[in-house]
Amino acid sequence: MSPEQPSEDEHVNSDVYDGLHLRSLKQLAWAIESSVGQFKLILARCNYGSLRDRLISRLQEICQVEIRVLAVQQSRKTLYTAIQEEFGEEIPACVMVVGLESVQNLSVMLTSANQVREEFRKNFAFPLVLWIDDEIYKQLIQLAPDLESWATTRNFEISTQELVDFVTETANSWFSDRLKFSVDVYVKLENELEAAQRYLLNQPDVYNLELQANLESLLGFLKQITNQKDLALQHYHKALELWQQSNNLERQIKILGEIGFCYYLKAFKHQDINHPDWQATWHYVQEYINFISRLRSPDLIANAVVKFGDILRDLQKWETLQSLAEQALVVHQTNNQLRELAKDYGFLAEVALAKRNWVEANQLVQQALKIFAAIPSVESASISGVVSEISARDFKSKDLSLYQFILGRSQYHLGQIQQANLSLETARDVGNPLEDVRLYLDILRFLQQIYFEQKEYLKAYKIKQRQRSIEQQFGLRAFIGAGRLEATKQAFVETLRSNSPQGNIAPEIAASGRLLDVERLIERMGRPDYKLIVIHGQSGVGKSSLVNAGLIPALKDKAIGVQDYMPVVMRVYTNWVEELGRLLGKSEEWGVCRDAIHRVFPEWRESELGTSTSELGTSTSELGTSASELGSSTSELGTSTSELGTSTSELGTSTSELGTSTSELGTSTSELGTSTFDIQNTHSLLLSSSSRPSADAIHRVSTKFLITQLRENEQRNLRTVLIFDQFEEFFFVYTEPAQRKQFFEFLGECLNVLSVKVILSLRVDYIHYLLECNDLPSLKIIGNDILSNNVLYKLGNFSPADTKSIIQRLTENTSFHLEPALVEQLVQDLAGELGEVRPIELQVVGAQLQTENITTLAEYRQRGTKDELVKRYLNEVVHDCGEENQQAADILLYLLTDEKGTRPLKTRAELERDLFAYFSEIPPTPLKKGGLISSIPFLRGSPQAGGSEARAEQASEISKLDLVLEIVVQSGLVVLLPENPADRYQLVHDYIAAFIRQQQEPKLKQVMAELENERKQRKLSDAKLNNFLKRALFGSVAAGLVLAGLTFTAWDAAQKAEQERKQAQISEINALANSSATFSASGQIWEALTEGLKANGKLKNAGKVAVDTQMRVVGSLQKAVYLQPENKFQELNTLEGHRREVRSVVFSPDGKGWLLLVLTTPSNSGMLPQAKLCKP
Repeated sequence: MSPEQPSEDEHVNSDVYDGLHLRSLKQLAWAIESSVGQFKLILARCNYGSLRDRLISRLQEICQVEIRVLAVQQSRKTLYTAIQEEFGEEIPACVMVVGLESVQNLSVMLTSANQVREEFRKNFAFPLVLWIDDEIYKQLIQLAPDLESWATTRNFEISTQELVDFVTETANSWFSDRLKFSVDVYVKLENELEAAQRYLLNQPDVYNLELQANLESLLGFLKQITNQKDLALQHYHKALELWQQSNNLERQIKILGEIGFCYYLKAFKHQDINHPDWQATWHYVQEYINFISRLRSPDLIANAVVKFGDILRDLQKWETLQSLAEQALVVHQTNNQLRELAKDYGFLAEVALAKRNWVEANQLVQQALKIFAAIPSVESASISGVVSEISARDFKSKDLSLYQFILGRSQYHLGQIQQANLSLETARDVGNPLEDVRLYLDILRFLQQIYFEQKEYLKAYKIKQRQRSIEQQFGLRAFIGAGRLEATKQAFVETLRSNSPQGNIAPEIAASGRLLDVERLIERMGRPDYKLIVIHGQSGVGKSSLVNAGLIPALKDKAIGVQDYMPVVMRVYTNWVEELGRLLGKSEEWGVCRDAIHRVFPEWRESELGTSTSELGTSTSELGTSASELGSSTSELGTSTSELGTSTSELGTSTSELGTSTSELGTSTSELGTSTFDIQNTHSLLLSSSSRPSADAIHRVSTKFLITQLRENEQRNLRTVLIFDQFEEFFFVYTEPAQRKQFFEFLGECLNVLSVKVILSLRVDYIHYLLECNDLPSLKIIGNDILSNNVLYKLGNFSPADTKSIIQRLTENTSFHLEPALVEQLVQDLAGELGEVRPIELQVVGAQLQTENITTLAEYRQRGTKDELVKRYLNEVVHDCGEENQQAADILLYLLTDEKGTRPLKTRAELERDLFAYFSEIPPTPLKKGGLISSIPFLRGSPQAGGSEARAEQASEISKLDLVLEIVVQSGLVVLLPENPADRYQLVHDYIAAFIRQQQEPKLKQVMAELENERKQRKLSDAKLNNFLKRALFGSVAAGLVLAGLTFTAWDAAQKAEQERKQAQISEINALANSSATFSASGQIWEALTEGLKANGKLKNAGKVAVDTQMRVVGSLQKAVYLQPENKFQELNTLEGHRREVRSVVFSPDGKGWLLLVLTTPSNSGMLPQAKLCKP
């Protein structure tokens, strides 16, 4: 279209486009046509999406150049890259951008666009039209004033009548439950209605009572959808007042219900149903129910139980719930509404559970499940949902979760424990906390209780951790304890519109006053004179939490010019080259590099690259601690230097043996995927003059790959931030300056890549190690002064004043509120003599306060002060290990401390070795996962086990030590550091280490004293026994001398008596054998066996006996045992645990068949004879 084009267009529909729209469209079309081939920024201002879409459609008809429309994705951070990636090298005639109102971090996008405005002008030779509303225009002026100054603006207003019709139609759709959009459409609708209200306030002739009520109702609903509950209630209350004035009962009922539901959304964070928000919820729900009851409308009552049944359940209003459900049941049966019918039975089952009618509850919920299974999969979830993106399946999963939860509880109370487990696990698996967080938490609590009762402690603890994680994510938990803070996951409705500069930074970081630190660090990231940042502070000050829950999520939401940040966090340093390669190359490309090296040196495998001390230029001290710290020599560790890695002479092979040339060596860039790293060009690095591969050459090849990856990131508009968290661990691994030099030289190379930033986070007492960097030429970029103010960033403790503010902000959005007097005393106790508050101590004490629900100063003083709370916090973790494992957990935590109050790193094998000092002296049994455990519960004071129970315990998937380690790691008290060749464990903070040492040392000294006393008692008992045996032996010798004189005279008489005695024995044996045969014939099998065994016993003691007597005895015994078909003799029990000979077996004299086994051990074993009782 040219300027001379006629001003009227016969194709324009005047009902849609008035003269103003048409003129503005023609002006916009002319601006586009006259700017083809050059950059021109045009702002098209329109507050209404439907109008905008019609305008764009019409504009594409009347404009003579092709207009390309780009809808910006919500997750985009930079406008420049969005356009660049969409069109690439292509130069379109015109680009229109829509969807800016839906961008989650619009402030970041606008700031970035302002920074790179010259790039738009240089690279985008076409007119660019941005469709914006009034709110975006305000942000554009504030955040991108330079870019805005380049723009030409065109305004597109909607006509008054069209606006009135738009509001009325939208309200009618909502009141009839037909308003269902996606979330981003709701956000747009909110903006449009707010703009409409601002406009209509200046149009008193059309802004009548009904229109005001419609707008207030819709704005209340939209504020509720976008999680602005207080604003929603303000709009709802205004709407209710207006509808009351207009006497519109139908709409009054709707608003009453929405007010009750909105109060419920506020109340769900509070466990106490007496909280004012719960009381307000009940007030409005009750008023709603009374209102519809007076109207005597069965349909309204039936719908009420669907909408408010969950609320009545949470409020425990069982009588009301039962009445509504019974009335709704009739309606839903008549209408064949299966989903609603199933819910009716589910609510009635809940009522039965509350009344402890377990059988009735089970029957009702079984009926609900039967109906639920018959629901067609295509059935709509329209009654429960207002968001179109939530499928019927999601709502059905919520229903199924509830029914399975009811079923599981009824089965538990009926004693059907296994079935209850299965039902509750199903409820957990199909449930979703986004749908009903209180229900989901109730499921987890009940399941955790059952697991703990069944001694499945690890399962129980994992459920507990899941529960606490959800509580933190939904703002139900104010304090997290000793664990490291992570970025939060927000609820669905809480992520609808987040233009906050803190993005998804954990609220604890914002509340703790660390948000300013995050902003300062982000500022440093954007400045070229800050290449390296060293975050330092005392242990427990919150360095790792700041990095993980504050800095990293903030970086992900930031952009500098056209570059997005790519934070790479590293915490494991045993083989830093391997680990960093994995993180940077996402494993695949690093694997290509490693494979290329292996093609050159097949014998140089990953394990050798990762663990060989000769390759890394390290000694056994690289394991992170000296031999004395480990409590054993290198031989005790089970490996020598040669065992840890192959020597260079073993690795070495000649070039001819390798049989590779430069062409065989290398791979082209295509073999390396997207990487430009070229193995061919590193041939000289891989082969040394001594015809063997050089460890230093391998290191240079690997680091060259890493540098190449960083440069490629830069080419992809990624600003890499290398973050080395808990960097003090690096110095535990590499104890020699020569070993550390390789890393620091690599660090210098990284800093010389323009876009790369490096952050080291470490304890303040390790800063002096960094002075080694100042002598390296590669670190000239920081002026060879690593301790300068441009490098160091101190993170300190909290001041008392800041701590008070932090506590207030952490608790204000939860159900956990502390009275001011308690906050004052708590801060005073935490500050102590230091006058500062450690962040870790605040979290630990706060977590325990919340666990015990201590909210007043009186309760605090009564239940114990700060030290008692910390002690109980630790005891809670120990308790979660199970009663029989608590002593093990106490000792384990103690072993992870030392006399210096620091936190040594220990492997599982080392912990197991140290634990045996406190165990009973019982031969160890091999473990499936390695190491040893005792064959019975291994700590003194634990219940003794034997037989099949001991075998079952040994066959379990996880030993007690593994169980305790798993729980303390998941609790956050202990950190697991994955390393090669063995993982290591460490307490999370020095503060915890000092406290454990202080609390456990007296207790463990008492245990050791008891063990020593037991050993002394055992020695004393042995000594007394030996003295007794000596005296008995002396008496026997004396008596023997006296009797010797009489022996000869009695010998002759004894010979005659012996003949007579033997004849009597044979007669008795024959009598017993005959008696056994008689009993067998009469069917008295037990008596026959007894007589036969007696005969056999006497036969063995009779010496030489005639063959016929022997055959008679054996025959009777065989007949009793084998020849009777009704015999059912079988082994009932096997005594185990005794590995030496059995000297004596005694039958019970009472005829009940009990056996007493005397298990005698050699006297030099230091153990007393033992006896065991068994019933065969």
